[in-house]
Amino acid sequence: MSKQIRTIHCSNCNHELSGAFCANCGQEVKALQRPFTSAVKDAFATVFELDGRIYKTLFYLFFRPAFLSKEYVAGRRVRYVPPFRLFFIISIVFFLMISFATAVSDFGTNFTTSQEDQNFAEDEFEVSPGDEEVADLDAVFIFIDGITLPLISAAGNENFRNALKIQTEENLNAITEDPREFLSSSLEYFTPLMLLLMPLLALLQKILYFRSGHYYVEHFTLILHNQAFIFLVLVITNLLGYIEVLDLSPLNFVTDLAGNVVRIWVVIYLFLSLKYFFGENYFLTTLKFLVASILYGFCFIVGIVVLAILVFFLL
Repeated sequence: MSKQIRTIHCSNCNHELSGAFCANCGQEVKALQRPFTSAVKDAFATVFELDGRIYKTLFYLFFRPAFLSKEYVAGRRVRYVPPFRLFFIISIVFFLMISFATAVSDFGTNFTTSQEDQNFAEDEFEVSPGDEEVADLDAVFIFIDGITLPLISAAGNENFRNALKIQTEENLNAITEDPREFLSSSLEYFTPLMLLLMPLLALLQKILYFRSGHYYVEHFTLILHNQAFIFLVLVITNLLGYIEVLDLSPLNFVTDLAGNVVRIWVVIYLFLSLKYFFGENYFLTTLKFLVASILYGFCFIVGIVVLAILVFFLL
């Protein structure tokens, strides 16, 4: 009597399974009924791609300009972390570092300052808002009173202006009390700003290289990888800064040198990314790199100004 082989089917589409993934719908063959630690591990792996690819991807991202973009465009994608996920992973790590450093700094300040000293400082140096500060706030309120949104009733505009005034006064007080805390909380909007700017930067790059034959999505891929590289540089320079704070004399020279090398590498890297991705000669690449740098810088400054206005008046 022949032994009957039990056939396993996909829980999602009922297709017959022959491996770790369904050949019909792509769902992974993994049961929900398993230890909680295993589920948490899989969740982190899904979000952060904690496998061998992340280390290889980070190495190529930092040391080989435009390599990941060329690989992605050529269709060799499964061996590297996807561009969007890579950008989000590095940006999340960067902002976690900033938040952690701010929290540690605030804790250290509170820990080393006794309550008696705090009370003495408040009694001796507490200063009420001066005439200059009030005058500045009045000037801002005059500016707000001039704002009128189209297609909104007079009552709606009045409510909007009142809300702006309340938010502005709260933010001004927050800046006065703890500028670092306000700046740190504002940094969380930096990633959305970059996400809004990247399509514009890709369009400018497409215009500069309109004869290259590359599609817009290819330009966007290069911009995305370059922005991920910039965030990675910010992570590295912050780590070097934390080492400098420790004031370890033998390492101070090394960290200073490494920081300067990384800053110089940023300029070289961005130049080479255009050279290697589009394959033009050094003269044309240099010319377009200078034009792109001016345009990108202008867009970034405008974006920062708009972000600062939004954070100050609305958030």
